Amino acid sequence: MMMPDGTPSASPGTLMAASPVAEPTLFVTEEPFLPPGNGSMQVYHSVAAEHRAIGCATFCVSFFKDGDAARSPATAAAYSAHFDGHLMLPGWNGGGGLAGKAALAVREANRWMTGNVFAGHPFIHTARNGIARSVAATIRSWGVRRIYCHKVNALQLFLPVLRHLDGIPVTLDLHDDFVRKAADYDTAYARLFRELPLREIARNHAQAWLRHRFSRANEAKSRTAELGYLSLCDRVIIASGSEAALYASFPQLSGKVVHRPWGYARPPAARARTGGKAAFDIGFIGSSDVMNLDAVAHLRDDILPELRIRRPGTRVLLAGTLAGKVGHLVAGLPDVVVRPRTEQVEDFYRDVAVPVVPLRHGTGVSIKVLEALAFGKAIVSTPIGVRGLPPEALNGISVAASPAAFAAAVDRALTTQDAATRPLQEV
Repeated sequence: MMMPDGTPSASPGTLMAASPVAEPTLFVTEEPFLPPGNGSMQVYHSVAAEHRAIGCATFCVSFFKDGDAARSPATAAAYSAHFDGHLMLPGWNGGGGLAGKAALAVREANRWMTGNVFAGHPFIHTARNGIARSVAATIRSWGVRRIYCHKVNALQLFLPVLRHLDGIPVTLDLHDDFVRKAADYDTAYARLFRELPLREIARNHAQAWLRHRFSRANEAKSRTAELGYLSLCDRVIIASGSEAALYASFPQLSGKVVHRPWGYARPPAARARTGGKAAFDIGFIGSSDVMNLDAVAHLRDDILPELRIRRPGTRVLLAGTLAGKVGHLVAGLPDVVVRPRTEQVEDFYRDVAVPVVPLRHGTGVSIKVLEALAFGKAIVSTPIGVRGLPPEALNGISVAASPAAFAAAVDRALTTQDAATRPLQEV
């Protein structure tokens, strides 16, 4: 199965972020997520599935960018199979079109003027009072007793409806510290744009460059705005232990923060096909997100030179949609292959002896680490790559803070096991 951004995904296991309550529950997401694709979508799907497994009636409101995709028969069938009722509503861009683009421009202007990364615009679909009342009436007709909202952005879009649903408790699954994430994005983009030529920026990163060039995020204002939204919720679920501790320290969230790490149950089919020695010693797979591009630069500049002192000729595979944007970063680098298309994620794990996660930035929990564990692979990661994972999930992961330690861990893994063919272990 391919993710919407082109990155392949295995059939997801069960990601568990909260203990469900057996009451009719409405899930609210900022994007359609069935069939599940990226890591966030897998979380949405798995949390809803866990509620269904204990007999909850489940319903869903998903906001969308692409109206045609959201209203397609395949999407409708997937939602109907998983939920007792669902609604698709236009998101920040109004579902597409010129008016939606103008609304997004207003939002970007608001963010630039205020420095608030949560600044929106007044033209969202649910802000029309008649629509908000109609959606709220539908939700009440479903008999919903709890609302489970994924991410602050979804809560922002749903808030006009929520005002007509007094008395229904709201749980928000934070997923990420988006204030910290905005700062990390700024750092990663600054590093990337310093080394890319203007032609490459214009070809692959024009919109990101404009956003970076004219952004001026204010951490204090953004945090204040975020806490205002979170304080409206009855519970705030956070998977990362360090982030849970941070949010629990804010007086506005006293007694509301719940730390629940995501576990992972291996899907039965999650086994990489084997066939002898792996074609590549190490590999990194991910989307074209700048955090992953920065990880490739870290691998190139800091880790790979150390590793090739120990193992000259180390073979490297880069895959996922990041392949479309890393060409300039690894041009001329020997024994590094960029795979532009991977039909099945199993192919990547079959071909790589040791998956690596050389992330320098990130918030929330890295789903790619859980995925690699599901394929029974010995993984080497930076501390950022295993952020938010419970200790019991770290079996099979070597965590290395420095490039030298990272290279040494990879060397040990390659020496002591054939990661492509070792028996699959339960996580």
